[in-house]
Amino acid sequence: CAKQNYKHIVICFTGNISRNLHPAQNLMRKQTADQCQHYCKRNTQKCGNCNALAHSFFILCPAFLSQTDTKSTCESIDKTEYKINNNTGSSRFHQYYYLLCVMRKSIAASAVLSIFFSVLLTLICCLLAHQLITIMKIPEDISKEAYNYMFVVLLGTSATVFYNLISNMLRALGDSNMPLYFLVFSSILNIFLDLLFIVPFHMGVAGAAWATVISQLLSAFFCLLVGLKKYQVLHISRQDFDQLKSPLFSHLKIGFQMGFQMSVMCIGQLAMQTVVNSLGTAAVAGYTAASKADQLSVLVNNAMMTAISNYVAQNFGAGKRERIRQ
Repeated sequence: CAKQNYKHIVICFTGNISRNLHPAQNLMRKQTADQCQHYCKRNTQKCGNCNALAHSFFILCPAFLSQTDTKSTCESIDKTEYKINNNTGSSRFHQYYYLLCVMRKSIAASAVLSIFFSVLLTLICCLLAHQLITIMKIPEDISKEAYNYMFVVLLGTSATVFYNLISNMLRALGDSNMPLYFLVFSSILNIFLDLLFIVPFHMGVAGAAWATVISQLLSAFFCLLVGLKKYQVLHISRQDFDQLKSPLFSHLKIGFQMGFQMSVMCIGQLAMQTVVNSLGTAAVAGYTAASKADQLSVLVNNAMMTAISNYVAQNFGAGKRERIRQ
């Protein structure tokens, strides 16, 4: 560990820390190597930083957490064997190490699914863009602008998925502030790029679409950089992508349900938009303006839905089903 010159992860399994903090938070308590005398093996002694007698005292460096036998170590740990009520240092270490493995497997599965569906949806939607214009009965005089805007937005599907993936990972780790900051940054940058691309560069509605895509992509990139710096668990390795069948199925099982829930409203809006498009350009402009105002009225409901979803997901992942029911 000392040779790697990394920031080490200090885990002090004391009664107060273990009970009051989420296991993932316990696991990610960071200290530098010079702040605490460090070991790479079990050691029962007093930890100066925690000021308490540690049942077990471990420090794990990235070199250890990404070692070649991570796969075998994760597979050898049976989650049913290590209960929350078991206060022995060895059991708690294996329990938290198992949680680290599960979190990294979840991140790997999310990344694989995001890449697959981003590429799939981008190819299908971009190839069928002209057909979508026809199906939605967009008036002839604005069909070209509608196609340009829609094609760019569909081409930037990966940027949208990338931002939502990273921001939801941070929320799952208990950090809801950082995604909010970068969402504000993305909104301000989007406004600035809208004015830049439309007025001086004369890019029209395509410029507005590019502004949206670029702002989301930059926001996702900066969000990822901050997340990698703050949370060691996001540093996944090649071994985390092995044997993803079970995590992929679990993510799809939950994700399709939530996706269908969100798509019901979107499908209804598309059907309504198709009917409005048949009434002409003036009706389209009026409906679009009214829709923007209507979105303000549902922001509170959407925010509440997002907060509850994150709360349920965090407790579901921690195995605290009783808190969800409460």
